[in-house]
Amino acid sequence: FSWAVRAALKRVQPVAVVLVELELWPNFILTARRLGIPLALINGRMSEKSFRGYQRIRPLMKRLLDGFNVIAVQNEAYRDRLLALGGPENRIVTTGSIKFDHVETDRNNPKTNELRGSFQIRKGAPVFIAGSTQAPEEELALASWLEIRHQFPDLRLVLVPRHKERFDAVADMVRKRGLPLMRRSELLSAANASATPRDASAAGLPSPVLLLDTLGELSACWGLADVAFVGGSLTNRGGQNMIEPAGYGAAVLFGPKIGRASCRERV
Repeated sequence: FSWAVRAALKRVQPVAVVLVELELWPNFILTARRLGIPLALINGRMSEKSFRGYQRIRPLMKRLLDGFNVIAVQNEAYRDRLLALGGPENRIVTTGSIKFDHVETDRNNPKTNELRGSFQIRKGAPVFIAGSTQAPEEELALASWLEIRHQFPDLRLVLVPRHKERFDAVADMVRKRGLPLMRRSELLSAANASATPRDASAAGLPSPVLLLDTLGELSACWGLADVAFVGGSLTNRGGQNMIEPAGYGAAVLFGPKIGRASCRERV
C-alpha cells in the first residue's frame, strides 16, 4: 500500500535505494521518486517470459523504469527488452552478472579447507554434494549415494538443504535409515567448547553422512565436491545457482525442472 511505503521511507530516510535483479515494486518505486530518493537497479534481468507479460502493461513499465537513476543489467538481451518496455536508453548499462564477479575457483581456499577438516574428509576422498535442495531431493541423493557406494566405497556425501527450517527433518531422515550423521552445527559447538569431535572412521564405523546445517557456507562447501547436484531442479522451483560448483570444476548435475532462461543464465 502506498501509504505504508511512504511512512516506511520517511521513517528510514534512505540516502539511496538499490534494488536487485527484477524487484520492480510499483508503489515503492513511485513513492521513492516522489520523495527524491535516488534509485538504482543492479544485476538487472528480464526473461523472455517476463518480457511478454510486461508488454501488456508497457505504459506502467515505462513509468516505473523512468524512475531509476541507473539500471545495470547482466547482458545485452536484457537491456534490449528493458528498452523495448520504455526504459531510458541513457540510463541502462550492461555490466555483466555480479554472480560471476566473486566466483571462487581455488579449492584450497581457507574456508573450504576449514570445512574439509571439520567434516574429517581426507585429502583425495571423492565427495558428492547435494546442495540447495528441497524435499524430496535429499532423500533421492541419499538413495543414489547408497547405491553408488557399492562401486565407490570411499565416496562421501554432503547434504545442504536450502532452507534452515528443514535441517532437523533432513537429519531425522538420515538417522531413520540407521546411518551415522555428522552435523556442521554440532561440530562448531564442539569446537567452541574445546571438545574433540568423534572420528567415525577412526572408530571403525562407516563414514557418516555430512549435513551442512549452517547458513552462508555453501559457496565454500562446493569446493569439496567432485560431483555436485544443484537442487530445486527436481521440484518446481526452477533450479538454483550452478555457477559456484562449476567454478570449482565440479561435475554439475541437475534435474529436468530447469527453465530455458534459467539454464542460459546459470550455465
